[in-house]
Amino acid sequence: MWDLEARSRWTATDAERTVLERKNSHHYIAYQCKHGTDGKGISLTPREGVMDFVWKKTGGNTLVCVGSPTEHLERPLVAHKVRAKSPMAFRCEEIKPGLCRIRYVNQLDFGGKVPSWVMNFYIVKNISLTYRIQSYFQARRGLEDYEGGDGEATAEMLLVKTKEEMHHGKGETRVEARVRAMTEKHKGLKELDEKYDWFKVLVAKVVTNKLRPAGDSKAKLCNMSAKQANIIGGALASCIAANLTAPAAVDEWILRYSAMGELEREYVWFRPMMDTIAQRLLESVSWGLKMRLYTGAGLSTMDLLSDVYMIYTYATTEQQGTALSLAIMVGLCLLIQLALVFVNLRKGSKVAMLKEMLIVLTGTAPGIHAMRVANGAERSEHAAMNAEAGLTFTRGIEMCFESCPGSVLQTYTLLLEMKGGGDFSKAALGSIFVFDVSPQKRRDEPDFYGYIPDAASSRTLIFGCMIINGALLLLVRSMSMALLAMVGGQWVLVYLVSDMGLYFAYKILRRDLWHWIPLEGAASVVESVLERLVVKVLVDFTGVIQFRGAGEMGGCFFTLNLAMVLAASFVATHVYYASLEEGEEAVMDESVAWTIVGGLSGLGVSFFSCFLLLMKRKYVSTFFSTQTGFAWVQSRFVANDADFARSRIFGANKKQWLSIRPDVKAWTMENWERWEEEKPEFFNDAFKATVDDDMIPPASLRKLNAGSSRRRSSLGDQMGGTSIKRPSMASVQPTN
Repeated sequence: MWDLEARSRWTATDAERTVLERKNSHHYIAYQCKHGTDGKGISLTPREGVMDFVWKKTGGNTLVCVGSPTEHLERPLVAHKVRAKSPMAFRCEEIKPGLCRIRYVNQLDFGGKVPSWVMNFYIVKNISLTYRIQSYFQARRGLEDYEGGDGEATAEMLLVKTKEEMHHGKGETRVEARVRAMTEKHKGLKELDEKYDWFKVLVAKVVTNKLRPAGDSKAKLCNMSAKQANIIGGALASCIAANLTAPAAVDEWILRYSAMGELEREYVWFRPMMDTIAQRLLESVSWGLKMRLYTGAGLSTMDLLSDVYMIYTYATTEQQGTALSLAIMVGLCLLIQLALVFVNLRKGSKVAMLKEMLIVLTGTAPGIHAMRVANGAERSEHAAMNAEAGLTFTRGIEMCFESCPGSVLQTYTLLLEMKGGGDFSKAALGSIFVFDVSPQKRRDEPDFYGYIPDAASSRTLIFGCMIINGALLLLVRSMSMALLAMVGGQWVLVYLVSDMGLYFAYKILRRDLWHWIPLEGAASVVESVLERLVVKVLVDFTGVIQFRGAGEMGGCFFTLNLAMVLAASFVATHVYYASLEEGEEAVMDESVAWTIVGGLSGLGVSFFSCFLLLMKRKYVSTFFSTQTGFAWVQSRFVANDADFARSRIFGANKKQWLSIRPDVKAWTMENWERWEEEKPEFFNDAFKATVDDDMIPPASLRKLNAGSSRRRSSLGDQMGGTSIKRPSMASVQPTN
């Protein structure tokens, strides 16, 4: 990087590279000239530039090199050349012995009039310097030196098209030629190829990424063949298509094929490599993120349009009350989502806020949020929530304020129509949030996440049970509420107040009303009450398994609540038929109603029982757990020794861990200076902002307040988990 005249820096476009003046060992002035072009497409005059380069060692083990355009007497301006300018900055930071991070910034001004596509082409060429540096050193690392970051770097290189693949052999695809050439050049991959000669076949099939049904393979690592590697490698594409995120797809793939599990246990870099490949493929293929975006956004827009159509239909068929009720539900849902956008982006650009509000008003928010989650999008600089939190909140708001009440309203309308001989022909499927297959959540909360079996067939069955159980709950709950509404609105009010009051009394008596989201003051009170209400409604109507957690409804009350929902359907049916006056027409024959209620309830119990039988046995206890939210939050610290795991306690409401605050303070005071020196990944600005001043050593606190590294933490960081990441390293990490 420093030696401008080195042979590795010369390219076919260079006419001259020379040092004009060496001021000292870390400061020189250099000249560079590029050939002109006179092709059919474009004609360019030769470009030249004079740069003043200086490097300096900063901090402990960091080198910084800066290049600035300048002038020199030995290279005056001439008419037949155009003077270009290309200021740059290069930083090389040692992470640990043998491991560094590179950051490179470059600006290019060709001078004169140059088409933008030419500028873009040469900017990419300039920035690719970091890739060439990375490739050079990565190729010289032995297999025994490979770490997680080496897997990520190798994955990026495997996905870059090369000149070698243009000259692939007979019967060899371009991807196979690329993988073969890279294996021959890289010391570590060559050593792996000598041990497992099928590895090239596996990787080539993965990178080819042709969507087709996944084949079966029971092969172990000790008896793997190229044929088996071909089957296993080709199966990753179907896993990517079937999962929301790339890590979840890789997790399913590794769990499906035991040989891949063995390979992951043998080489720590294998999983990061596959995660990176899967993420890049998900972003690029036509059936990946683009299809999910267009499909999700399209369905969301159609849902909004269907609501508008139903409002119009009700209003024009003398059902103004129903039309008004549905309009209020849709309007309230949109209003709350707009308020969420305002809270999320109030500190950012007004243009960005308006764009997000437009997304909400067009009904495409769920689809776009899903695309952002699948893309692994990080939280924007001024946003309070990351993509995952945004998706969860948006879907939760839609279900609580539109889908569930809308289901009750439409069931009520259908029952009224059945008085005239109509058919009960509509049913709605509940929406279920499933986080269990997330590899990160399984690592962070192994006692809660992981109940879904590893085998593909068992996963399919258990997901089917969850969907059907949610649909049955939605039908049962909607019918119960509709029958009570036909008796009288006061019956619905009494039931809702009693049911919700029992839940809140349960939380208050156990001192578990505070929710874990880290807010303070009145905001904490409002959020806790609203969140408890929303969760109760969602569990009543859909039975979202996620909310059995101690931080939400709690396992014991979750199971009890499902039983109460089913019991309420029998009570509502009895109340409705008991309230009928003599000779009054019912919506359906009483025996039919009892058959429907009994059948739906029986099916619900059956499918929930099947779900419990299919899930991993160790997690059955989570449905009967009496652990409180504050006990769960405190276990993050008390039950862990690793700094990363303990640091997650700062992402929870301080009221919930007030009793162990002295222990947490002693831990931060004891380790803060070590973290400043070692710089673990969780020890970032967002984490520092969550720590109270009295829990930071005075000297460190003065440095934080004097600098710009201390800022107020955001809700999304503490909720979504984007600011506190599991540690990972890369041998060379270029930043373009």
